[in-house]
Amino acid sequence: MANEFDALLQQTAEEFANAETFTDWLPDDGDYVALITGYKEGVKQNDNGDKQWWMRLNGRIMAEGNPEIDQQDFTLGYYTGKAPGILKSAVSVLAGRPVQNISDARVILSTSVGALVQINVSTGAKYRNVRITKLIAPPQSEAGTPSA
Repeated sequence: MANEFDALLQQTAEEFANAETFTDWLPDDGDYVALITGYKEGVKQNDNGDKQWWMRLNGRIMAEGNPEIDQQDFTLGYYTGKAPGILKSAVSVLAGRPVQNISDARVILSTSVGALVQINVSTGAKYRNVRITKLIAPPQSEAGTPSA
């Protein structure tokens, strides 16, 4: 039994080594400054077999005066087709204008890594919510100028 377990365990060794770590940590309710540190997208299949797209932004709290939360990484936004208005709100803030096209929204979100944003964290009836409320500084290109 132990040999079988070890063999099955080793079959996932590479996947384990490359896997992301997840956290559901969020700061207390309030307003914060965050750096957008990552973007990821994919397709997931629900229990009923339906497929759905998703996009995720990762962030890092920038709170020099508060060492307990400064530099803490968290999921800044998780967007799906079930609630497109949440994505639309986020990308409209990042773009500084209303965004009507879902393909444009994807580009805006995927190129937002490196942007500095103000966020609001609030606790609702079922979920903790993170909203991007202001673009403080756009992402910088490698040349040091704002990227398009």
